[in-house]
Amino acid sequence: MIITSATAAILLTLTSFTNNRENFPKPVKMLTDDDFCTVQGLFYTVQFGVYSAPIPETAFPKIPVTTYCVKRPDGLYSYFCGIFDCRFSAMEKRFDVVSSGYYDAYVAVYYNGQQISMPKADDLIAEHGQDIIYNAETVPDNLTQLDK
Repeated sequence: MIITSATAAILLTLTSFTNNRENFPKPVKMLTDDDFCTVQGLFYTVQFGVYSAPIPETAFPKIPVTTYCVKRPDGLYSYFCGIFDCRFSAMEKRFDVVSSGYYDAYVAVYYNGQQISMPKADDLIAEHGQDIIYNAETVPDNLTQLDK
């Protein structure tokens, strides 16, 4: 993994936060992997960090929307923002996040709660059409639709 100077600066900041995390609030919208897996269908999101410990929301003051944190089965904490039914909407949000200083942000795609590759998502859409895109009405309350 290549670590840019911006990433190194963020890691140094996060290290000081995690060393003193009892003094800060818990991350907003903390979810479990089970919560995340309840979203059925294909959706896009902007992931901007994976950490070994929960990071307080004060560590992400420039993210322009609500952040979500999912504790993964491997014990790591993934941070992301937005649940989108369109890759291009997610790409727009990624641009906002990158413009806010989180240069490693990327668009991730999930299908029935599992992260998949973009080519796999393209194949699924080509095979099944738009019917596999998630239904916003079935998203749990703790995973609300953000900034479409």
